[in-house]
Amino acid sequence: MATKVLMSGIQPTGTMHIGNYLSEDYNRRILKIADLHSISTGFVPAKKLKEHICQTLAILLSTGVDPSRTIIVQQSRVPELTELMWILGTATTLPSLTGLSQFKDKSKSLKAVPVGLATYPLLQAADVLGYHSSHVLVGSDQTQHLELLKEITRSFNSKTGTEYFSIPQRVHTSCPKIKSLCDPMIKMSKSDPKIKSFISLVDSNEVVIEKIKSALSDFNPEITFDPEKRPAVSNLITLYGEFAGISTDQVVEDCSGLNTLSFKLRLASIINEHLEPIRGTYHQLLCDESTLWEVLENGGKRARQIVTKTLEDVKTIVGFR
Repeated sequence: MATKVLMSGIQPTGTMHIGNYLSEDYNRRILKIADLHSISTGFVPAKKLKEHICQTLAILLSTGVDPSRTIIVQQSRVPELTELMWILGTATTLPSLTGLSQFKDKSKSLKAVPVGLATYPLLQAADVLGYHSSHVLVGSDQTQHLELLKEITRSFNSKTGTEYFSIPQRVHTSCPKIKSLCDPMIKMSKSDPKIKSFISLVDSNEVVIEKIKSALSDFNPEITFDPEKRPAVSNLITLYGEFAGISTDQVVEDCSGLNTLSFKLRLASIINEHLEPIRGTYHQLLCDESTLWEVLENGGKRARQIVTKTLEDVKTIVGFR
């Protein structure tokens, strides 16, 4: 049976929202903290970036990510990835990189477009192929990047006359998409400038209550599930069901006697009940940064062993060795 390797990643923004994490059974799991990607549109103050890296790792550990089962790797600790990226650049074209919607959207707001923004998906390809990932956990906004990754993989194999890299497959999760609390037409995102649009895993009890109370609903006080006609309320019902571990039908039945405000307060209470232990562990970990950096150092060593072997193979294939 082929080895199943899952690659997923998160940028070190210092926060994660409640729809971020999903676990599945794989022989090997690689979870990258994408600090190299985080500077693709410009540098972040060094102190702030270091804080965000620690905060992101602390959240991951607090939510149950086990470093003994998952290789948690800080992207910049594996320099072999950028060398592999350079080689993979020969397997694609500049128009393929700059033609992606994400590049076009982000470059609109920039007076001068950094090279890092164009090569962002190329580094993604190196991340995935460097670990021989069989599966990739990506959001719907990364569909074009995944297709480019597959194209780069096929191109490299074709140009070198090998089948060295396997085509990575997308992971389709069964977890429903949690929508923005301010706009149920878009997904919940920690990068949303509207701070009340998402709930961070480490938001305080008071903040969670305030965000849920202010979440978009409608003028119908009854609790009914109808994503087409009542998307905002249906989003809250979905959220309730995920935290309570019950179906949306059961949520509607259990909350049939509540008005919208009472329902929101009960939802906030359930969310806080689940987040309380995460918050406690998170703050404990932040008081012990040396342990956090040790986790990243160990993850970096394990990751480099894998990618170094891949890079040496690739160098031999293209004639460098």
